[in-house]
Amino acid sequence: MRKHIPTSLVLAALTFAQSAEAVVLFADNFNTSGQSDDVNSQYTGGRQSGTVGNLQYRQGNGSLFSTINGTVANEGSEGFKTQVGNNGAPGTLFLAGNSFTIGSASPEYNFDVDPGAGGYLSISFSLDPVIGNSTSGDWGAITIGAGDHASFGASGTGARGQGILSTAPHFGLLFESDGGFQAFDGNAGVGSGTYTGTPGGMLDFELRITGLTDGNPWDGENNSLIEVFVNGDTSPFYSFTKTGGYTDNFITMEAFGNSGGFSISTFDNLQVAVVPEPGAASLIFGGTMLFAGLRRRRS
Repeated sequence: MRKHIPTSLVLAALTFAQSAEAVVLFADNFNTSGQSDDVNSQYTGGRQSGTVGNLQYRQGNGSLFSTINGTVANEGSEGFKTQVGNNGAPGTLFLAGNSFTIGSASPEYNFDVDPGAGGYLSISFSLDPVIGNSTSGDWGAITIGAGDHASFGASGTGARGQGILSTAPHFGLLFESDGGFQAFDGNAGVGSGTYTGTPGGMLDFELRITGLTDGNPWDGENNSLIEVFVNGDTSPFYSFTKTGGYTDNFITMEAFGNSGGFSISTFDNLQVAVVPEPGAASLIFGGTMLFAGLRRRRS
């Protein structure tokens, strides 16, 4: 009897082979039906997608230089530091910082996925670093490459969620509303400059992380290249090579206030995806067709 290979499988393999499109691991559009101080509000209600499924966030607030306390639960009295569905900008994530404090949110997942030789891991998001504020001392930021421990953000533990100036292993990138950026390897500055000539409003950023030797940026053995793009540019405005790479990849979004009042950073459309080498996609397609042929001959 000749068994039928599902058309959907064949079409999916063909499309993947032809375009080498990204495999989306996680995406969050932050769309909710109303305002909530809990960043996890309606997280299973269709706002998220991707192969790893729905994820809660660890959310917290704390000092720039030491501990950030956080939980997956609503923060209660400190909930204003993390918010979704704000009436001023529905469908976004609000993070607030003030007086040397940080508001933070971190998905409950280690994205230490090996994209294979020639591929890369893509982390993209939209960001307005500081709503209505051009003070360069206030910023929105993202850190990657951190580990996870029971005490979220505890200083000295190597945990995710720490301030961007922490000694914990991570790569951090902060964006100021005047168009400037600063990059950090742990608490060491490794770069600065401008990311756009026309700051203001939501901009689209992408980090591409590549393992330079074996394709795996997270094996802790080989160098990892991080390239940063804005608004779909084909050339990165900044790149950094981490000697020895990383061993984990928890992601944390942060906001910081240095001007005495609240500083609100607005994030949207967070996506983590694997982009394979085009040749690898062809191998996947070829393997699928070979499997289909074997199934037919054996039936």
